[in-house]
Amino acid sequence: MALDTRKIWTSPRLPTLSAVGTKVLELSRHPATAPRELATLLNSDPPLAKKLVAAANSPLCTLSSPVLSTEQALSALGTACVTSLTLSLSLVNAFQGEVLQDVRSSTKDEISNLASQPLDDLSQNKFIERFCRQAVVKAIAAETLCHYVRDGLEYEYFLAGLTLDLGRFALLSTVPVEYLSALQRSRESQRPRCEREKSELGLTAAELGGQLLQKWGFPARLIRGVQSQHASLTAFKDLESNAECSLRRALALASAIGDYLCDDQQAISLFRIRELTAHLIPIREPELDLLIQSIVRRFEQIAPIFCGDVPSTEEHQLANSDQLKSLAIEQLTSVGGRSTDMEVRTHRGSLHLQTEIERRGLPKEPQDRPSHSFHDPLTQVYNHEFFESALHKEVQRCCQVASPLGIAIVQVDRFDSVCETFGGRFGDVVLKRIADILNDLLRSSDTIARVDQQFLILASTPTAKGMQRLADRIRARVEAEHIAWEGKSTPITVSVGASLALPGRLDLDIGTQVVATAREATREAAFGEGNNIYFSSLVNELELNRLFMSNQMRFSRWLVSEGVLDIPRVAKALLSFNQRALRLGDLAIRQELLDTRQVQQVLNEQEESHARFGEIAVQRAYLSEDQLTGLLILQQEDPILVASLFLKMSLLEPQHLKALLRDYFALVPWAAPLNPTAGRG
Repeated sequence: MALDTRKIWTSPRLPTLSAVGTKVLELSRHPATAPRELATLLNSDPPLAKKLVAAANSPLCTLSSPVLSTEQALSALGTACVTSLTLSLSLVNAFQGEVLQDVRSSTKDEISNLASQPLDDLSQNKFIERFCRQAVVKAIAAETLCHYVRDGLEYEYFLAGLTLDLGRFALLSTVPVEYLSALQRSRESQRPRCEREKSELGLTAAELGGQLLQKWGFPARLIRGVQSQHASLTAFKDLESNAECSLRRALALASAIGDYLCDDQQAISLFRIRELTAHLIPIREPELDLLIQSIVRRFEQIAPIFCGDVPSTEEHQLANSDQLKSLAIEQLTSVGGRSTDMEVRTHRGSLHLQTEIERRGLPKEPQDRPSHSFHDPLTQVYNHEFFESALHKEVQRCCQVASPLGIAIVQVDRFDSVCETFGGRFGDVVLKRIADILNDLLRSSDTIARVDQQFLILASTPTAKGMQRLADRIRARVEAEHIAWEGKSTPITVSVGASLALPGRLDLDIGTQVVATAREATREAAFGEGNNIYFSSLVNELELNRLFMSNQMRFSRWLVSEGVLDIPRVAKALLSFNQRALRLGDLAIRQELLDTRQVQQVLNEQEESHARFGEIAVQRAYLSEDQLTGLLILQQEDPILVASLFLKMSLLEPQHLKALLRDYFALVPWAAPLNPTAGRG
């Protein structure tokens, strides 16, 4: 029997937008609203204003200079962006406040009578925390998909994505027992949640969310986007192609991605993702995997702004992408919480959607659409198609942040002769064993792909010496390996070629050049008997020295070199280190090494020559090599922020840390803060 909706609408616990949020929404309908009027309104709610400033200084906005007030946020971001950000923060406050109040007032008997694990968690507020995280993940997914539909603004899509689960919060707040009962039966029956909501409650959470947004006065196109998030493909195809249609499609896919990452019906969400990317927003599986990883990384960066400290629960850890991938695959292999006998192996850096759909026997994509897998079926590392996609993304990133690009290629020595002597089956065994060795030796952030008889490695944050050491470790490890075959132990060797480049701002074709250089290096390494390495650098000596010094002289590296901390503890600590990226010019102004006039002159020359900012500044004698090195260190790792992290994790005592910082800044003065007592923004 359908729920009496009056119970929802008359409930005193129905989420409401704050007075400031309501007023901001009213002002947003008037484009001529003065920034001063908006700033005055925001300052009337100090906690909200404080969160807004924190959000402006977070990776959510990636501003070049710190923001200290709402007025500065308005100046840096603009009225429209600050309005969307304020409404986003107000929505989260409405979610957390009203729902949390209801959880505390629910009786244990009401909860335990439903006898399900999520409801047991509800008594500890974990269910609420999961809902909040899921809402933020969907907001990030919508923001990310804005780049694919290219018909809107990121901050507007973020706000729209955040509203997708408003109806769920409203149901949990007003009719928790009825709603959680429906959720539990939905999980047991493996039916989409929206179907169970409709059949048991008489309305879906999406419909209720749209009605609430309409009541609050949100834009009509956003309301329609929320209400149509679970619509059929036919409904989307019938829409006229315009900005609203793009928003609806993005929100539908964002909703499915959020459910996949955070909900307990991964199989259903996975099929929905494939359906939408096949027909509405064309994203091939290699690119989709990278997109989901980027959503997870962005969540790690901005979650504290919206969710506070992200709890480490066994259900839904978003602590890092590898944990999330393992969890997602693990949950795909269970039905109603019961483990299957199916063996699932998680692969480095991938959600491998295609493989899991085939394993689970889920409905496949339409026959007229070619199926794409991005793993090599023999070795289970990535294939060439995925490698090309990953390389393209990495080149874009390296061009933006002046980061080096490193490629290594591993080739089995005399592979054709080995196969002729021992047979093709032995050749397969060799390739699989080398793939296993590479998986053992490489970091989870590195990408491995097999292309014919070679393995291509896209190294994460490479250095010249690091690439050479990696190549020699691979060579030595394979040389020490004797592969058993037909009762005999057969030695195998490999040759490894590696290449490193530092892309310019517009060197988007550098990936092809680095791979070609690495291939040539591999031929050099394989000359003669093989079992050798060869490194070829596309970076000149001066650039190599800058890279080496800026990497080696980071505060964390210096602490290790001084024997203060060991590598495992530092590496573990830095996993939680997130630093807002600043442009070199902004850092130079902050450190009072350049003034705004000099920065602008360098930028003007940069527009013509496309050279790096630091290179031009040194050529103009605005910066010395030491000063540039100090700025490059700061750009990678601010010593004050790292010191604060180590202090928080109790790795060093305050007085000892203070002395260490003093010694470090004496060695690297250009990385020192102008005001040592001030923290970083």
